[in-house]
Amino acid sequence: VQNITKEGITFRRNEDGSWHVFGTSQKAFGVDLSFKPFQLEEGKTYMFTAGMKNDGMKSYQLVLNDTTSGMYYMGDLKPYSSSIASNNTFGAFTCKNASAKYQVTFLVPYAGAVIDEVVYPCLVEGTEPGDFYIYK
Repeated sequence: VQNITKEGITFRRNEDGSWHVFGTSQKAFGVDLSFKPFQLEEGKTYMFTAGMKNDGMKSYQLVLNDTTSGMYYMGDLKPYSSSIASNNTFGAFTCKNASAKYQVTFLVPYAGAVIDEVVYPCLVEGTEPGDFYIYK
């Protein structure tokens, strides 16, 4: 089991690959849950099963971060909002650059967020999300 604590939130990696995330955020921040950047195969299509909650005091986003281009792949849970940042992409995506580096990143957008969740980051090849969902 590995732990990361940052800005009042603890990230505990479970044996099954999931993360137990808990605590109260002291400020907005992000933390990389993949311990080293990884690459994907150029020309292949992928789907990141991610998640987000934006319900007051329990707010977070789990994303696949392309550290080369600055894109955030937000997975299959597109919110009903007209004000989505231009570097946020929802749904399946095709890897266009074999040398791009990716990280799984957990973002906490607000100070005071109270979080107690087990999240299952899941990247699969294809256009359908994987088996793990944050919302059941």
